[in-house]
Amino acid sequence: GLPVLVVCSNRLGMLNHTQLTVDSIIAKGLHCAGVIINHPEPAAESPAIITNAAILEKLLPVPVLGEILFGASSIPPLLLEKIAALLQCSE
Repeated sequence: GLPVLVVCSNRLGMLNHTQLTVDSIIAKGLHCAGVIINHPEPAAESPAIITNAAILEKLLPVPVLGEILFGASSIPPLLLEKIAALLQCSE
C-alpha cells in the first residue's frame, strides 16, 4: 500500500529506462510518488548527464524529487523530508 519511489542512475539511456519504469508502475495501478536521480560516478561532462534531470522533469507525469550526488555520505535533508512526507511518516 505504500507509494513507489523510482531511483534511477544518471547516465546515457536513463530517460527511456525511467520513463518505461514509471509508465509500467502506473499501468499496474500503483501510485508512483516520484523519481530520485542517483549519480553513481563522479560528475562527467556528458551532455546526457548534464541535461537528464531537466528533460526527465518534462517527460514524466510524476515529480523528480531530488538527486543524490556521487560520494554523498547521506541523503540530502530536503530529499529525506520529501520522502518522509510522501510516506507520511517521520524520519
